[in-house]
Amino acid sequence: MTRDETAPSAPLRGSDRSDEPTDGTEPDPESGIELPLSTDGGIDGDGDPTEGDSGATAPAGIDPDDDARRKAPVVVEVDSRPRVWATGWYRVRPRTFHHHELFFDPDRVYCVYVEESFKSYLLRRSGREREAAKVGREYLTRPLDDLLDHSRSFAIDIVNVDEIRLRSGSLLFKPKLAVETSGQTSEFYHWRRGQDVRTLATTLRDMYDIDVTEK
Repeated sequence: MTRDETAPSAPLRGSDRSDEPTDGTEPDPESGIELPLSTDGGIDGDGDPTEGDSGATAPAGIDPDDDARRKAPVVVEVDSRPRVWATGWYRVRPRTFHHHELFFDPDRVYCVYVEESFKSYLLRRSGREREAAKVGREYLTRPLDDLLDHSRSFAIDIVNVDEIRLRSGSLLFKPKLAVETSGQTSEFYHWRRGQDVRTLATTLRDMYDIDVTEK
């Protein structure tokens, strides 16, 4: 069943500043929005979901909080094909964040849409990482066609990928993952600064015959 979507219903607010604050706030990647830091180094709070958010339910016996805290990717076989799941990544859009769960297949990178959240801290809610992990776990073993059942989900053909770049997080910046093709670069950021991008890079090097860099 196709998951539908609607635009956020509440007004959006945010700063147009592009400088990097040093007073206990965090510059959001590429956005210039200052966000309070959470105790674990991730974003504290999230945007309200749109009506098109999945509302996924984790399989019995699996705690979504455990999945949300994963620092390394999950590798499984689906229909005798390897599949790598990386949870907790999002894209920066002009006024909102788009949260995606990433699935790496031998032929394509699938970016499964989870929800949209506001950049304004005042409009955020908690639990976005948990909701994303629920969706990721639900879609982990689904057929490939199901991974594109939302209009904001998309796939990138590996044959068109020139390079996959990963950057570790730091005090000022979130971890970053970029999938570069000749036509465009799709960039994702992780909510947790301490996310293990090195293991993900090693896993992707084993899967693909393309440049996978990590720094």
